[in-house]
Amino acid sequence: MRTLLAGIFLLLTTSVVYADVVSFSEGWARESIPGAENGAAYGKLTNPSQEALIIKGVRGSVADKIEVHTHVMTDGMMSMQQVKALELPPNEQITFEPGSYHFMLFGLSSPLKSGQSFDLQLHFTNGEAQPITIRVK
Repeated sequence: MRTLLAGIFLLLTTSVVYADVVSFSEGWARESIPGAENGAAYGKLTNPSQEALIIKGVRGSVADKIEVHTHVMTDGMMSMQQVKALELPPNEQITFEPGSYHFMLFGLSSPLKSGQSFDLQLHFTNGEAQPITIRVK
């Protein structure tokens, strides 16, 4: 019985430690305009490793579908385009900002309100995943 209690105590007091795959900072999204079903999120992703990392998907409960997008100029017209696999080069940073890379949030579960925050989960081709936090302005 004493061993069982010691084991339970050890489990309850042990914290899980994991290393982030990337560094994410300055995560933000604009407050939804009335009636908007979609949104976008931004921030800075840094790959601190010596190897390229590839984001293959993004998930979160804030929207039905979340994709990485960028803007491209085609025949003089600017349009958004999905990026199915975004490579983060070693020791480099990619800035997600309006007019460039962004997390497109399709089918928001509720309007984004200033002061709130939500989490997204980045999924990499190496099988790792990492949560990131976005603050609504």
